[in-house]
Amino acid sequence: MADLTFRTLDLKGVVLVSSIPVADERGSFGRVFDASAFAENGLPVDIVQESVSRNARAHTLRGLHGTIPSHPEAKYVSCTRGRIFDVIVDARAGSESAGKWISIELTEERDENCSFRRAAFTACKR
Repeated sequence: MADLTFRTLDLKGVVLVSSIPVADERGSFGRVFDASAFAENGLPVDIVQESVSRNARAHTLRGLHGTIPSHPEAKYVSCTRGRIFDVIVDARAGSESAGKWISIELTEERDENCSFRRAAFTACKR
């Protein structure tokens, strides 16, 4: 069975989720979401929307995206092809890490995804 591992990153509320795929001569199978495993690791499981962003050209920069405090959303960023450089900024007013940021590179080969809490902004470059 394919498993997930969870590693907390240097910015509070940001977790790197890695899939451990099962592979054979046909290819591989891996999980990207498991409600029980997410809940056990303190991550949101109430998914209300799923979106996909595609860039027509390499090196496309997408500006900081986030939500307003009255409508916060948690994010789960994946890379299905190529690689992305993702920057996450803590935008929570009064947070001990407000205004701090981290960056991470996600690639299709590493089967990694990044989850972060509500009231954070993200920018990606492919």
